[in-house]
Amino acid sequence: MGKNVYTSEIKWAVVKEKMSGKLTTKEIMEKYGIKNKSQVETWMRWYRANEIHRFDQPIGKQYTFGHGPDFKSEEEKKDTQMNHLKMENEILKKYLEMIKELKTHSSSNRGKVPEKLYSKCHFISLRNTTFQLLSLVS
Repeated sequence: MGKNVYTSEIKWAVVKEKMSGKLTTKEIMEKYGIKNKSQVETWMRWYRANEIHRFDQPIGKQYTFGHGPDFKSEEEKKDTQMNHLKMENEILKKYLEMIKELKTHSSSNRGKVPEKLYSKCHFISLRNTTFQLLSLVS
């Protein structure tokens, strides 16, 4: 039984899909051929802890743990950083969109948030901080 190796592009796509909230973890696993939900949880944990260099590391023991990947050129390093910043920007936009939606529902429904919206937006994690969106609405 060999280890599954996932490209950094797949890892980023999974994190992006998970953060968008459009698909469940099971649906994401089926879409990308991931066998265990703990793999998705690991990638999400890495993203939340800002350990994005781990997406590019090979499997196995890392003797240079925490030092990040070796880039072939400065341009490759900048491209990787730019892709990360673009994704972070998309997530922040989605976060603001969810807050607006929660405020709209909260004010029009006497503070009650619909179950569908509540389950979709209950928690969001950015960097090392977890914000409870419902507390921001009230």
